[in-house]
Amino acid sequence: MVDIKHQNNAIADFIFQLRKERNLSFADLEELTGVSRGVLHKIEIGETKHPEYKTVKAISPVLLVPYFQVIEGYIENENRVDTLLEILADIISREETCSLAPKVALRLLESPNKGTEESLQRLFNFTQSIKDNSLKVTLFEVIIQYSRWHGTMPYLAKGLFQKYLIIRLDLKQMEESFFDGKEILKYTDFLSHEEKITYYIRMGLQAFALKKHEEWC
Repeated sequence: MVDIKHQNNAIADFIFQLRKERNLSFADLEELTGVSRGVLHKIEIGETKHPEYKTVKAISPVLLVPYFQVIEGYIENENRVDTLLEILADIISREETCSLAPKVALRLLESPNKGTEESLQRLFNFTQSIKDNSLKVTLFEVIIQYSRWHGTMPYLAKGLFQKYLIIRLDLKQMEESFFDGKEILKYTDFLSHEEKITYYIRMGLQAFALKKHEEWC
């Protein structure tokens, strides 16, 4: 383990550690990463407190720490929703960083740069575009929990509804998804007309399959 130079700037620390352990000049590091030595120098000395994400991505493959650790530290000081969405798209494409998705999603929703509903809508749209159902459920759960905390009923309803549509397809979760589906009944006023129709049809069919007509009707 080498010395830490800037304890509040993880990227600067990582660059410093790399150069010291491998005896690299800024010119050497520029050749390895494609990032100019001037930019690298400013990051290491702390002049650039929070480098662009594209710079961090370029540097990270040669650092002495896992990409997971680099990104986990980076998002602590990132407030730009566009950048957080870019990071979210990047980490879910990598098996080693996919588990960071809920943390990045929550960071996005907590960003002071956008209003709560705008951030929720952007995360909701992003989540809808994902193909992996398991990951979708994970991100919808972030939306659901955040919406509960902030009393944002439309996104609580939509998050619950979208999660229900996914988990009801898993026969092993029929009972659980039916229970979750019943909760949506309290928030149907916040669903669109089409969503309401879909909801009642799916729940009616599920109640029939589970022989829970009395519980549903």
